[in-house]
Amino acid sequence: MKCAMVERADVRTLRTLHMRIVLISSVAMILLIAPRTAGAADEMCGSATVWASPSVVNYQTVIRGADKHRSQPNFTVFIELPDGSAANIDPGSITLNGVPVLPEPSGVGDENGNGVDDLMVKSERSALANSNGLVRVAGKTISGSCFAGETVIEILCVPVERSDYFIDFTTSSMPDAQFDGLVARLAVHRVKPAPYCPNVRALVLVPGRTIAATAAFDLQYQDYSLMERLAMRGIDTFAFSPLGFGLSALPSGSNPLDDACNASLPAFEPDGTCKSTAGCDSRQGLPASQSMDQQGSNTYLNPIDSNGEHIPGHNGPLEDRCAHTSKTRFQIVTDQVAQLQRVVNDVLSKTGLDKVHLLGASFGGPVVGKYLGDIDGKLNGVGEDRYAGETMGQRQAKVAGVIFQSSIFRPLANAASPNGGTWPLGLISREDAIANFHVVSTCTGQVDAGIPDALWAAIQAGDQIGATWGPQPTGLGRYPIVPRFGWNDAVTTRIPVPALVLNGLNDSVVPVARSVQISNSSPAQVPVVEWTSGAQCLPGYAFKPWPPNSDPALPTRCRLDNRVLVQLDCASHGLLWETCSGENCVDPHKTAQRRIADWILTGK
Repeated sequence: MKCAMVERADVRTLRTLHMRIVLISSVAMILLIAPRTAGAADEMCGSATVWASPSVVNYQTVIRGADKHRSQPNFTVFIELPDGSAANIDPGSITLNGVPVLPEPSGVGDENGNGVDDLMVKSERSALANSNGLVRVAGKTISGSCFAGETVIEILCVPVERSDYFIDFTTSSMPDAQFDGLVARLAVHRVKPAPYCPNVRALVLVPGRTIAATAAFDLQYQDYSLMERLAMRGIDTFAFSPLGFGLSALPSGSNPLDDACNASLPAFEPDGTCKSTAGCDSRQGLPASQSMDQQGSNTYLNPIDSNGEHIPGHNGPLEDRCAHTSKTRFQIVTDQVAQLQRVVNDVLSKTGLDKVHLLGASFGGPVVGKYLGDIDGKLNGVGEDRYAGETMGQRQAKVAGVIFQSSIFRPLANAASPNGGTWPLGLISREDAIANFHVVSTCTGQVDAGIPDALWAAIQAGDQIGATWGPQPTGLGRYPIVPRFGWNDAVTTRIPVPALVLNGLNDSVVPVARSVQISNSSPAQVPVVEWTSGAQCLPGYAFKPWPPNSDPALPTRCRLDNRVLVQLDCASHGLLWETCSGENCVDPHKTAQRRIADWILTGK
């Protein structure tokens, strides 16, 4: 079975000013915990490999461990030195997060079976009270030399709290002006950590093109909810569905997405002619996976078969194609950025935090990316500033870090025309949703048998109108047609905040190269010159792209070295909902949950 994680991490130290590629094998990830070596602060000391048991701890036991009358010395740390001299470590010198470990018990053995001796020591759990999961170990050998290393564990806060609320605003500059001046609402789904959880962070999640936020990020099936797992780690999560998804809607009676006639018609012929009496549509700026003529398709809205007979169980609602009542895209990407801006400000107000983290999945990547890297919210430099005058610097100051998960990049330039498209409503079938998975025969157990039904039920739960359309009992889901544009190197090279870039190596929806390009396109060192080697990079910068000159659109530069690229094997575009089986299984959804949480909490 082929099932491993490849982590390409931009790691810098004071002595090595180049990008280092770290490969983490499937064996190292069986416990979902990767031993780590010393950081830059410990450069004068030797590097130790450190791991811990248990790798998952309930914060309530940490609190009890902090009570000197109820200490729980049952947290175990293993320390391995590169030369195998664990027997020469002075146990009395060892500290865990600055707290001395217990004098006993301790012992030398080979806990991981790699043939290299390690030292086992124990610590009270109180040492984890303010760690957010980062465990730093330091000590000395009997000869007096020092060593340091670190690892990350999961500290869980339960139970979590779920809630939903709305943010109201008034529309303006809609592609179809008849929808300007309406009071609209954004639906926000929140999964909050237990109230006793310390050092809480906040994360705002933005979904992709076709699946609303709650279904995408809080799938309540077994342990597949990303939001739930992050909240258990002390991260207050807010997933918002942009306008046009489910309850994020224009007022009833004014919403063009409630009208099935606003779904796609046949495409114009190559010569520009139209053979449909109801009209034709232009795909301009939309991906090839966007279905045309959803009005005339039995998969979507048309209940009449080729013999003119009604298909049993098909609830139309159209028996013939009809002209659109709105003949433009529903919105454009900068409108979604402006909505994200409202959500970020609301989250900061609700939590009292100074900064949030952002996550953009798939076609949500341009939304969070442009929030951070757009100079303004004007369309091609003209018209209304959809960002209400909030500068790029002001937006960046509110963000501690950003996560691009399976994000698109460098979309077609012609997507920038909001009037080039001719319809606002998109429809997704159950088969469309399942197409996010690219199942590979060498990846055993990639999709749990219950996931397709659970995912589709979650999609329909957020769209009661779409659920009544099309073939029954499966029904359909609705989404707004929104072109993404202007998400390219000019934007990413203006984003200075740290970034985690995550994707599956079996992604058949977004090319894997897109994540590499996002990772490599960080701001260049100033002044920009024609660098010839990484030795010319200042601290905090690295020679990119990697390998040099691999991407003509990204000339090799000394670039800001604060992006981490994680690529998962046996994982596709639906990696948040994928698993695996077998002895060396590295579960994609669990790995993604852990890597995202670790990075938000510890930067590791």
